[in-house]
Amino acid sequence: YVDDVICALDPGAGTCPLATPTPTPSSTPTCNGIGQSCATASQCCSLSCSAGTCQSSCSNGQQDGGETGVDCGGGTCPACPLGGGCAGNTDCIGSVCSAGTCICGAGQTDCNLNPNDGCEVATASDPNNCGSCGSVCSFQNATAGCSASQCTISSCSANYSNCNNQNIDGCEVNTSADNSNCGGCGMVCPFAMNCIASVCQ
Repeated sequence: YVDDVICALDPGAGTCPLATPTPTPSSTPTCNGIGQSCATASQCCSLSCSAGTCQSSCSNGQQDGGETGVDCGGGTCPACPLGGGCAGNTDCIGSVCSAGTCICGAGQTDCNLNPNDGCEVATASDPNNCGSCGSVCSFQNATAGCSASQCTISSCSANYSNCNNQNIDGCEVNTSADNSNCGGCGMVCPFAMNCIASVCQ
């Protein structure tokens, strides 16, 4: 037991057994980069081997070759989804490139929350998403429109007019039966006459 204590305090003393060396981890095999020679796809980091040379790939889950994002952009791969990497607008699907990332441009929004079709809604002009997603324009007796992110009246229904020029109440006058606006705004029927089918009678 004395020898054990001595060896614990000073392993190099006396007849202490030599320490077993710690094994050195074996190095991980490396893969070949784009342009390097290969015999099989597994030898390439891109997992793509053609004509004995490692090639870039648009489906290996890596950003390689001229790609601006992972498996996208750069001209040789499909354009990148919203949030993907880019060098210019052509690298993006339905969006614009800003500071290396595909984002929605002015007046454009990703209303369906699907980055793969970009910013599919023009909120500046879409009456079903006017100014923001889900903001629907609707007016009485009228077809609604959207301009500069504001709801507008595109046209009035047949025989109706927006005589007060206010969008809030739509096309409020039935010009086919209104004695004060017979056939059109401000066209008043003479005394004792009525507006019938847009004509004072």
